[in-house]
Amino acid sequence: VAAGRDSIAYYWDLHTGTCSTISESDRHRSWIRDSNLSPDGSLLANANQAGTVLLWNLPSGEATDPRLEATIQGHAGQVWNLAWSPDGKYLATAAADHSIKLWDIASLHGKDCYQPASGHVWDIAISGNPSTIVSTHEGGTLRTWDIASRQMVSERPVPWVNNKTILALDKLHNLAAVSAVDHTSVHLVDYLTGNEILTKDLGPATVDTIACSPDGSELAVVDESGKV
Repeated sequence: VAAGRDSIAYYWDLHTGTCSTISESDRHRSWIRDSNLSPDGSLLANANQAGTVLLWNLPSGEATDPRLEATIQGHAGQVWNLAWSPDGKYLATAAADHSIKLWDIASLHGKDCYQPASGHVWDIAISGNPSTIVSTHEGGTLRTWDIASRQMVSERPVPWVNNKTILALDKLHNLAAVSAVDHTSVHLVDYLTGNEILTKDLGPATVDTIACSPDGSELAVVDESGKV
């Protein structure tokens, strides 16, 4: 899945290589900040600068066109990041209003709100339990939140990530891969203890995107040149 400033989401069938698109230009005049497939591949969530998340039902069977399932609203600023729970029941959103919200997909109502004290929320992910939200923040911190109590469980300093960061979780081993968008290295951290396990320098190109495989055995990194 890919999306950007043209308000179009692109998604590919990995078996056939076919690329399909969803244009949102007639629904909002802003670019898509994040695009994320549900674990079962049936729903595509697109977060935009207009402060909403559009939830699309992707075609299956005889259906040929995606269908808008819902428009999720509740943030007081552009929505930057999305994260699905592993069971697909919940969608977490992080926005410019410094808040993290958890949405119940069945009811499409906001379940909980996690309000950091200050500073931007750079990126979010949900652990494999799923009982924990992991987030990176302005000022160089990695935080964990208990979903049930809505309370912050831990706050760990990660001083090498002070600018906007990207985050990927190995959901089986409590590990977070973290990098800043202007950095040339990726750091592997135990998000429960804050201990740094490994640092991988990828210079000279800076990191653009990172992602963990479902079983946690592989980490994919895309640099600014487009190299994986």
